[in-house]
Amino acid sequence: MSGKVDKKWEEIATRKIHNERELHQLNDKLLDAVKLAYRKHHLDDDSVGWDELSSILLDALCEALGDDGFIKWSASITDPRGR
Repeated sequence: MSGKVDKKWEEIATRKIHNERELHQLNDKLLDAVKLAYRKHHLDDDSVGWDELSSILLDALCEALGDDGFIKWSASITDPRGR
């Protein structure tokens, strides 16, 4: 019985470590996207292109929300340009 319990706790610990690593990677990706947006919008950094920033922000949002979550979120917002 003890072997089964130990194996179960080992699996739980392994999953937790994996989830923590994924969360850390996602946090890094979101932070990098925010820093780049800050550079472009507030520091007028011309070394950051609009297409590059758009692609990085899209990738970070899709990673954080999931593809379906991003689609639902983007469908729920109103484009200020009337599109």
